[in-house]
Amino acid sequence: MHQARALELDIGAVLAPSVRSEELLAQFRAQGQRPVELDDEYLARFPPAIAVAFGRTLRGPSRLSGAIDELRSRLQRCGQADVLLAGDLEQGPGLHFQDAVRTPPALALAAAADARAACEAAGWLTGQGARERGVQLVLAPVADMCTKAQSPIIGVRSFGDAPARAGELAAAFLRGLHLAGVAGCAKHFPGHGDASGDSHLELPRIDHECARWESHEWKPFTAAIQAGVEAVMVAHLDVPALTGQAGLASSLSSAVVHAQLRTRLGFSGAVLSDAMDMGALAGAHSANARALAAGVDVLLCPADPARAAQELLDDLKAGRLERSHLARAAGRARELCARARARLSAESSKPPGSPHSGPSTWASELAQQTLLCNVKRWPWKLTRPCEVLHPLVHPKGEEARAALEQLRMALSRAGYGGGQPAGVVLPVVGEIGAWYGNPGPDAAALRAIEAKLESLATLGWPAALLWLATPKLIPKAWWDTGRPAILCGFAATPGQVAAAQAFFQGQVAARGCLPVQLG
Repeated sequence: MHQARALELDIGAVLAPSVRSEELLAQFRAQGQRPVELDDEYLARFPPAIAVAFGRTLRGPSRLSGAIDELRSRLQRCGQADVLLAGDLEQGPGLHFQDAVRTPPALALAAAADARAACEAAGWLTGQGARERGVQLVLAPVADMCTKAQSPIIGVRSFGDAPARAGELAAAFLRGLHLAGVAGCAKHFPGHGDASGDSHLELPRIDHECARWESHEWKPFTAAIQAGVEAVMVAHLDVPALTGQAGLASSLSSAVVHAQLRTRLGFSGAVLSDAMDMGALAGAHSANARALAAGVDVLLCPADPARAAQELLDDLKAGRLERSHLARAAGRARELCARARARLSAESSKPPGSPHSGPSTWASELAQQTLLCNVKRWPWKLTRPCEVLHPLVHPKGEEARAALEQLRMALSRAGYGGGQPAGVVLPVVGEIGAWYGNPGPDAAALRAIEAKLESLATLGWPAALLWLATPKLIPKAWWDTGRPAILCGFAATPGQVAAAQAFFQGQVAARGCLPVQLG
């Protein structure tokens, strides 16, 4: 093969562009953004080995399959091989695909009485739904610890704050993916859970010493590696104890990627970067070349793939990137594709003891298993109508607002008689999301909740909280005393809110256990 063509193919192998639904593109345009779309010239010259599919909007999942089919058709017209599709499906394929099931977030799964079985089931539902939609690599499980209660970006995405248990559950989720015939990716090494900032916006700093990383944050990653995870995603974090240089992103550091992930943890699979268009890398010169030189194999979601490809060509010419580093990365990217397709060729099998119900019913049952409560007896009869107040902190996403409105309508439908409800539900909402993360109530919001509860008590109305956020933010005194009564549903997603509705209507019990420490 001609050397110039081999070079272009290697660049195409290491750059993993995004493919977005038309609804998501329309949302970006409405927000004043101008996302770059791949043209046929790029696809022919730098055919991607891997692409990342996104369909999640503020309204919820969208029609993503059409955009995927269009990309594959265009690659065929350009005479190129098919692309391996990756998906950020932490809550099942329904997080991005409109016609798919949504599973509970990781921390909710960790609250189920049989958490290992719940995580394995969620992994299988995710993998099976992904496989049906052409996604061969799931960018999960999240192996970060949820150590910081006010994290704007991890929160309920984590399997907990106990290292060994979080690792056990991450491995169980991965087993479910593998049973479904889909590959997985553990993220976000070296561990994003104790960061105060959002790397979509800035470069968050974590000042743990090396011993803390090894004894705590890396346990879930080690468990995933031992369970055969095919890829590990590296975060953009400022971790001076590991990099030896303040202000250097972990994704650009060979001390993190090679010395720690490869050598210390013994990972031999593909290393993926977190999205290269994130604010954490703003202003970082030659970030793509530096990430490859550090040991990263696949660069996810460059803001402008054509520009990134040209920058890599320029960096190679200027000696800022060695040809051997690019060849190594491209080789591992192709190995990842081969491993994922080998999984796909295997026959899918359900986890032992799986119910005979369909995916939607099974996912609903999983959500119901995650509910937990701090009182043995609810303050009012669950079979009577109650009033759902507007949350003190309004959710930014339309999906969350719609789910809460559905709950309000369902619980007030029968009318009150005399104008007084059986009880009052005050939702407490947290939203974990790129660029707008709000983990839940801060100190001021907790005081506002207490004031609202006092005013309702003065009116003689029994009141309780529906906690749709990480339980780490619940004051320990509230939980231990049962004042106020709290039903924890973890997230204001349609499935979790529907499970809470079933509880308030007396159809299911809250049998979950706290998956984290409070206070």
